[in-house]
Amino acid sequence: MQTAISLATACFGEYMASIKLIFASNLRRLMREKDVKAKDLAKLIGVSPSLVTHWRNGDKFPYPENIEKICESLKVVYSEMFREDTDPHPSGHPDAEAALKALAKALNYDLKRRH
Repeated sequence: MQTAISLATACFGEYMASIKLIFASNLRRLMREKDVKAKDLAKLIGVSPSLVTHWRNGDKFPYPENIEKICESLKVVYSEMFREDTDPHPSGHPDAEAALKALAKALNYDLKRRH
C-alpha cells in the first residue's frame, strides 16, 4: 500500500511540475506577444519585478489571485495560462476555468507543504 501511495505522490508531483512549466512558458509567450516587461506587469498586479521573473522562469508559481490579475492585465482567459503549445484553441468554457483555478490552488498548497 505504501508503494502505491508513494507512486501516486510522485506522479502528482511530476504533473504539478509540468503544469508549472506550462504556465511559465505561456507567461513568457504572452508577455513577448504583448510586449510587456516584467517591471510593467509587476506594477499592474502589485508584486515585485523579480517575482514576475521567477514565475516566467518557472522557479515559482503564483497564487490563484495573482494568476487572475495576470489574466486581467494581459487580457486573456484563465485557461490561456495553462494551454499547451500543441493546443491551438484554448477553452474558454466556464467548467474548464473553474477546474484550472482549483488546480492552481492545489499546486500552491502542494508547494507550501514542500517548503
